[in-house]
Amino acid sequence: MRVRTHQDIARIEVEPNDMKTILENHESIVNELQNYGYKYITLDLIGYLSGSMNKVLA
Repeated sequence: MRVRTHQDIARIEVEPNDMKTILENHESIVNELQNYGYKYITLDLIGYLSGSMNKVLA
């Protein structure tokens, strides 16, 4: 699992098999991330992918 920061957006990356767990617990996850100052919380549908930010650097 990883949470990427994009200004006031938290982008959650998990393995596809874990997405159901994130959705089942979305209220507590949203509350916790909002406590850290995020205005928007998203679930990346591509999922956790090591090195995914390298695509932006290319």
